Amino acid sequence: MFCRLRRTAAWGSVCLAMASPWVAQAEDAPAAAAAPAVPAAAPASEAPVAAPPVPLAPAAPAPGKMDFDLFKDDPAPAAAPAMDPKLGLEIERRRSMLETHQILGLTTLGVMAATCVLGQLDYNDMYGSGHAGSGNYLWPKRVGAYATTGLFISTAVFSVFAPVPFEKHSEGLDRITIHKIAVIGASLGMAAQMGLGIVAARSADAGHQRESMAQAHMIVGWSTLALMTTAAATWVF
Repeated sequence: MFCRLRRTAAWGSVCLAMASPWVAQAEDAPAAAAAPAVPAAAPASEAPVAAPPVPLAPAAPAPGKMDFDLFKDDPAPAAAPAMDPKLGLEIERRRSMLETHQILGLTTLGVMAATCVLGQLDYNDMYGSGHAGSGNYLWPKRVGAYATTGLFISTAVFSVFAPVPFEKHSEGLDRITIHKIAVIGASLGMAAQMGLGIVAARSADAGHQRESMAQAHMIVGWSTLALMTTAAATWVF
């Protein structure tokens, strides 16, 4: 009997030892289910992104300093002062008269060149080799001389009487100065031409051929044409 009890106790110990792992696992299961889930740590590559910085409003400049915005709240530009109507009329009148002066000057230059050619032909006819003295160029030359004189005076009138609304300041030897010098020389040449031409024409009409007077008249004529060409070139170009 005693031996049977010992065998029974021995088998019970073996069974208890074999069942203890499953009992421990069953006891741990409810504790694991009741514990809150801990989130897994984020991988190192997924670092948190920082929020962009909030821009700060610029501080208002202290009074009395030069730190200000030039293009902020600019005042409206002041309106240009109205031109004096009388001044505007003078400017327009001067422009119109000088344009007419230029047209007449170029016309005078062309007629003067033709007159010089006719005068040279008349001189050669009267005093050249053979002394033909046909007089074929006498009246054409005189008509050209009268036309040149009238055009020259008209050209001068439109320049002299043109209004000057602004004060002019000399800039040395510029184009305008050269133009004026050439015109003054041409004016003196025209005055000499008229005197020499009248004397030479009267001598020719009276039958007294004065070659020296005619030659001086021809030289002054070509010189005046050169001065007129210079004046026109400086004005146009």
